[in-house]
Amino acid sequence: MQIMSKDFSEWYRRNADPMCKPNFNRVHYRKGFTEDTMLTTQTVCFFLWKRGIEFATEVKLKNGLRPDIICPELHPSVIEIMDSETDEMFDANKKDWYDKDGITILRLPADPEDAINVLHEVYAIKR
Repeated sequence: MQIMSKDFSEWYRRNADPMCKPNFNRVHYRKGFTEDTMLTTQTVCFFLWKRGIEFATEVKLKNGLRPDIICPELHPSVIEIMDSETDEMFDANKKDWYDKDGITILRLPADPEDAINVLHEVYAIKR
């Protein structure tokens, strides 16, 4: 059994589908991921893990969405890798669902190096 921090547990209980177990502090890929999305997801997860920041991948939320990465101790707490989906597509299909539930989202570019630079900027995490 994996132990989650209190903040992670509370966020998970409030937002995640209780019937689906999280891939806690490990990378999980879905069929249909592009190579860029897989590489960026792996890079971002390693970045978080190396700094002791809890995360989970492919968590099914109560609203039916499956964000690429959740990281409840950071704000925004949901990380989406923007590869095959444009900002316009994301806004049309997912944004309202996240907004309705009060879940904050960080959209990252599919390039691993650019994604890490955005993480440093948004979360003010030391390099």
